[in-house]
Amino acid sequence: MSSDIFNGVTVSKRVLKRVLSHVTAKLTGRQSCQLCLLDEEYSKLYQLLQQTIEEGEGNSCLLVGPKSSGKTLLVSTVVESLRKKYSGQFITVKLSGHAQTDDRIALREITRQIDLHLQNIYTTNEPVQTEPTTLQKRSMSETLQSLLKIFSQYEDDEENNKEIVSVIFILEEFDKFAQHGRQTLLYNLFDIAQSSKAPIAVIGVTAKINARDMLEKRVRSRFSQRIHQLERASSLENFWIICKSSLTVDAAEFISEYVNNKIWNQYIEWLYSDKQGNFYRILEQVFYTTKDVREFFNKILLGMIMSNPFPKQANFLLYEREKSIADTQGFIEGLSELELSLIICAARVQIKLEIESLNFNLVYEEYFQVASQFKQERIANMSSLSRMSNSGMGAGYRIWSRDIARAGWERLESMNLLIGLGGSTGNRGMGANARDEIKMMKVDVGLMEIAKIMGSRHPLKQWTRL
Repeated sequence: MSSDIFNGVTVSKRVLKRVLSHVTAKLTGRQSCQLCLLDEEYSKLYQLLQQTIEEGEGNSCLLVGPKSSGKTLLVSTVVESLRKKYSGQFITVKLSGHAQTDDRIALREITRQIDLHLQNIYTTNEPVQTEPTTLQKRSMSETLQSLLKIFSQYEDDEENNKEIVSVIFILEEFDKFAQHGRQTLLYNLFDIAQSSKAPIAVIGVTAKINARDMLEKRVRSRFSQRIHQLERASSLENFWIICKSSLTVDAAEFISEYVNNKIWNQYIEWLYSDKQGNFYRILEQVFYTTKDVREFFNKILLGMIMSNPFPKQANFLLYEREKSIADTQGFIEGLSELELSLIICAARVQIKLEIESLNFNLVYEEYFQVASQFKQERIANMSSLSRMSNSGMGAGYRIWSRDIARAGWERLESMNLLIGLGGSTGNRGMGANARDEIKMMKVDVGLMEIAKIMGSRHPLKQWTRL
């Protein structure tokens, strides 16, 4: 299939806007995408939570897997499916180890979310003038007691045939909660779930494979020991299936534009089939390095946004190009004056000698010559402006010694502004410093690029002119 077959296709701006809005929402995480290749894990988690809702069982489990393996998407998909079937029969309490940094904050967030649910029930069923009682109290001990009390009342409610609402706790970054002092929150949640005092389920989500081992003995004894391991895509084809679910348009959501949606989806398939195109190369690069779906989305997002009406292969390189410029600019702006002088002189040597590789000796020689000339010019300019002093104070320019300059050279190398070409460049009997001075390097930034980043008012701007 060639892209030429899409040249004559016309898509209205209205349709294009809807398609791009739908796709970019999934690429940026504002809208959930379809769960792929996790049917077995979905079935296990669904049955576990279903038992909590239907039978009133207390359950707990851990979802363990590397980042971007679909853990959060799996939980949210299962919860949404259960909500359609058991509407109003359960509530979810979501916590994050990044946001709730200790048990005190986490407990307040739990009571806040449960209070919101209770207030909704109160507003719907009992529209009276008095305010509803809230779980959140002034002291943390009272808050914990009120929370435990409401769970302890579930048994009485069940005996009196009252409607029981299950609670599903979702703990993102579960390992962060295991780092809390004494793990009081985890102990109480697991204890309630294990003793079946209340129909609650505790779902931990973590990328730490040893998260269970981080639990204290008393906490671990109350955990159900259910651990579901998730893996990233094992093949490029599976990786593409996951990515494609976010890049294509769901026909069910745009039934009226079925023909245009079908063309869009066919074009996305063509991007993947073009093995020499930038789209496929980026997909392949990400799979064989990180297998991170979100990284792939970040790299192609700019190219997708610039669709007119379809994304062009050339536009998929814009992200890397802009990112490279931004990274280099950040490094250059953060350099000391000596380090900036050395990188400028390295770029000068590369142009003057018409070479691709150089070493510290060549660059320091260029630095010494340029700095000496610069110093003389500053002294001459200052002398012509004021002859009040012949000492030259404040008019000169400090030229750093070879040893100090070598330290700056090494820092440039550590920042990857200088790239080593590898291989042994000197006699093994020589000292380490001597070998470093003749080690061949390549400059990762050009002289014109440095000049553009520096701006016109920088005191070393003239160094960028040969």
